[in-house]
Amino acid sequence: MPVGMRCLDPSIADRITSLSATRNNDEIFETFGFSYNTLRKVSNGMPLRGSLADRIEERARRVFEADGHSSMSI
Repeated sequence: MPVGMRCLDPSIADRITSLSATRNNDEIFETFGFSYNTLRKVSNGMPLRGSLADRIEERARRVFEADGHSSMSI
């Protein structure tokens, strides 16, 4: 894997992917702050820039906690 790149925690990637099946791209962007291309990378387990992965995991943690899913494995 290139330096500075990493994959999301698989449990977070799975939850984001499951949400993307029920929401449109604009809603995913507004919720998690990333594009369709990034969603495809997340869904396929591909590496992301470390700073982007950190930001997505932090936003996902807040979204899932707000929805009553406080047991994130980060």
